[in-house]
Amino acid sequence: MHSKKKHHSIALAHDHRLEVSPGGESLTIHGASGVELVLTAGPEGVRVQLSAAALDISTGILNLDCRRFELHASEGARFSTDGDFEISAAGDVDVRASGHARLQGRESRIRATGGDVEVDARDEVRVLGERISLN
Repeated sequence: MHSKKKHHSIALAHDHRLEVSPGGESLTIHGASGVELVLTAGPEGVRVQLSAAALDISTGILNLDCRRFELHASEGARFSTDGDFEISAAGDVDVRASGHARLQGRESRIRATGGDVEVDARDEVRVLGERISLN
């Protein structure tokens, strides 16, 4: 008769439970709303899966280094800083919006360092300013 290996389970505070898989390859924390944290050890390294009502991180510097970074928010996204904000890419940068797209600053510049600047509009193109210089 085969004996089936059982998960080791430890009761935690506030109706949470820690489970260790039979082979020790994963740790899972269960809460009232379901699985909240899973740590899985595999040949490629440790995988972390987190589900929470909110995630607050407070630190001096937060560095993320990865092969690819993807972010999705179902209700909106906002980036805010009290200092400068810089975006840099070794490849192309595409910004797209289904609605309005705006760039606003005390001064704004568009510079092509090795080619053309193209403005393409389905309707009118308006250039507004006290003075408009061409060449």
